[in-house]
Amino acid sequence: MAINMKEFICIIMSIIMLLLNLVGIDMNKKSEQPIMAQIYVSAQGNDMGSGEKDDPFLTVERAQQEVRKINKEMTGDIIVHIADGVYKLSTPLVFDERDSASGGFTIRYAADEGAKPVLSGGREISGFTLADAEKNIYAAKVDKGFTFRQLYVNGEKAVRARSNTDYSTRIIGASRFDADGHLIPENLNYSGDDALVKAEYGEIYLNADEFTDFDNLQKVELHVLTAWVENILRIKTAETDGNRVVIRVQDNENDLIFNRLHPNIDGYSHKSTHDFVYYIENAGHRSRA
Repeated sequence: MAINMKEFICIIMSIIMLLLNLVGIDMNKKSEQPIMAQIYVSAQGNDMGSGEKDDPFLTVERAQQEVRKINKEMTGDIIVHIADGVYKLSTPLVFDERDSASGGFTIRYAADEGAKPVLSGGREISGFTLADAEKNIYAAKVDKGFTFRQLYVNGEKAVRARSNTDYSTRIIGASRFDADGHLIPENLNYSGDDALVKAEYGEIYLNADEFTDFDNLQKVELHVLTAWVENILRIKTAETDGNRVVIRVQDNENDLIFNRLHPNIDGYSHKSTHDFVYYIENAGHRSRA
């Protein structure tokens, strides 16, 4: 007798439920572990408070400190309740061995029922004024040294200053990976062993008439689109060599593009055309002659 897939799945689920009932497991039954402590965090709280429900802490970091005081000899679970709101982090929130539970119990950081708290490392930029009405450009002053790599406007990710907006027509000219001048065979898209290239010599060549000298060169990002991969590369140096510009990328990014296997999707290859499109981002300030 033949059965369809839907019937087969139903049979399997029935067998699983029968086995669970036989061994006395209730899938809907909540843990009956005793609770040793409950700590509360609220965006309207106070880190000088007690952390109790009617006197919550303001930050998750403060709750973490409290957990670390009492988690060495646990007699039950510890639960940190986080209320709705945005909790801004000035430094990364790091958990390590000091945050581990003991005695076979658990430590849980959980949103209040129905709440959707957000832990954010972002900084708010305010005070925007219209700087160029014709181009619809707004500007705001920020503290000296303030940098960012992502920008959100009303909760939506925005596009930073970008050149080559018609980047579908912009392609990298070539790429080199070692001191002997060998070219990557498929121009960053080969899946063989010889794509494991030497990052310290890695170079990407752009047409000189498509690249401008920038005042903030080390903050400029080169986005190279390799099949379904987007390589985001901060520029280290850019030197003009005839009708091309030789780009080297910063140390944290050069391994990404020059020391790994790259996708070689069937039917999607650049072996003959070398047409890896690119655009340049965060390049709003250009030096002028």
